[in-house]
Amino acid sequence: MLADLEGADLEGVDLKGANLSITNLTRANLTKAILEQADLSNANLSGAILKEAMLIRADLTDIDLTGADLTETIFDEKQIEYLENKYDLSESFVHLKTGEIINYEEYQNIKGE
Repeated sequence: MLADLEGADLEGVDLKGANLSITNLTRANLTKAILEQADLSNANLSGAILKEAMLIRADLTDIDLTGADLTETIFDEKQIEYLENKYDLSESFVHLKTGEIINYEEYQNIKGE
């Protein structure tokens, strides 16, 4: 374990590009956190609050988001494809390559066309 931040209050913190690989963020509050380009590979975010967090281009390889609150969390298309069969992303947003941000339902409609 790189670091143990279980239950930490990281609301609104800018962690852009941070190395959080193998970090325990269980039940951490990451509301509105900026995690763009962060390394979250093998991190445990089970039960974490990620409301309105920005995770564009973050490394989510083998991340654990079990029970995490992903309401209005912003992922990029590549991440959505990686996560959509593992987690409920229905309340999440997708950052498209065009720069537009849409909700997951709209993304599913576009993808299905």
